[in-house]
Amino acid sequence: MKQTRSSIQESQSIMASFTFTHAAVLLVVAVVTCYWNSLYCGFVFDDMSAIKDNRDLHPSTPLYNLFLNDFWGTPMHMEKSHKSYRPLCVLTFRLNYLLHELEPMGYHLVNVCLHAAVCVAYMSVCCMFASLGTSFLAALLFAVHPIHTEAVTGVVGRAELLSSIFFLTAFRCYTCCCKSVKPAGG
Repeated sequence: MKQTRSSIQESQSIMASFTFTHAAVLLVVAVVTCYWNSLYCGFVFDDMSAIKDNRDLHPSTPLYNLFLNDFWGTPMHMEKSHKSYRPLCVLTFRLNYLLHELEPMGYHLVNVCLHAAVCVAYMSVCCMFASLGTSFLAALLFAVHPIHTEAVTGVVGRAELLSSIFFLTAFRCYTCCCKSVKPAGG
């Protein structure tokens, strides 16, 4: 019986010293472990059109073209344009191109890092409504769930990763601001 109490106290002590930073590092390790093999993949499916065939990624193309063309590099005013407008995502592809040209590993590495950032942001949002332990478990499940495979391993999935980061960050900022504003007359 005494051992049980001491082991409970020991586990409580460990949980008390478990910080957000510890949880974030563990999440990053989980993401890297799950998606490490994707670093060695090539470009697949839509990656070909978005990366290899997209002239907006080339340094010779004026930067403002990113804001005039669709995701695939086709001018928005043209009838054959897909009309999918994601200039920030294309800008990240362009930065990848400047660093790695058409070497897929760099593009995949950025996606894995972005997924890790999404998971940490998700845990941060969860911490607003639940304990750190519960939030960590929810974020860990989110991090390793196979439904994210397409968004993380396919380079064009970066658009979803970026939108997730921006949504979670905006939601966190909004809820923090709402908590700090006192209602009128109250």
